[in-house]
Amino acid sequence: VTLDNNYSSPVRGVANASGSWQVDLPPQPAGAGHTIAISDGNASSTRTLVDVAFGDIYLCSGQSNMEFSVNGAFNASSEIADSINYPNLRLATVRKAVADSPVVHAKSKANYSWARSGPAAMVGAAGPQFSYFSATCYFFGREVYKALGGKVPIGLVASDWGGQRVECFSSADALADTTCGGTRPAGSLEQIAAAAEEEEVEEEWAE
Repeated sequence: VTLDNNYSSPVRGVANASGSWQVDLPPQPAGAGHTIAISDGNASSTRTLVDVAFGDIYLCSGQSNMEFSVNGAFNASSEIADSINYPNLRLATVRKAVADSPVVHAKSKANYSWARSGPAAMVGAAGPQFSYFSATCYFFGREVYKALGGKVPIGLVASDWGGQRVECFSSADALADTTCGGTRPAGSLEQIAAAAEEEEVEEEWAE
């Protein structure tokens, strides 16, 4: 793995039996516009990531208040148009999916994996609400970005699901850890998901 064509100091890693690998780059100063080249040693198989940013990343998770998107906010059209002014706000939205164990790759709810802040990264004001990008997450990230003078790229990952219990956003290990309030035995995520689904159906009937 090579950062900004610095082939004299590559970072190397070894894939495990399943082909997965991970490397840690040295700490980098905040900034954007970098490239990362990934290769197995064969030049023809090199993959290059462009416009890479180094900065702070925030995970925005929760229920419908977090899922509520910018296009439903007050002055949505103006806010969406203004979003072009914060190019180093980088946005990602995780698609809803149920799993009984942690997953490595999350699919995107949007039509992109990562995007620069801008109208193209959001559903328009006339589009469906509770889509992307999260209003709470965006406005929070925008204010942090502005407070830092636009000098530190801010990555925002929205992973939200309206009507779900907090346990659904917790790992099995956390739920079973009695030292920090965990009360669920390991392996009970299926029961939690089933209970949450039943509760959501009851809410729909109540409406």
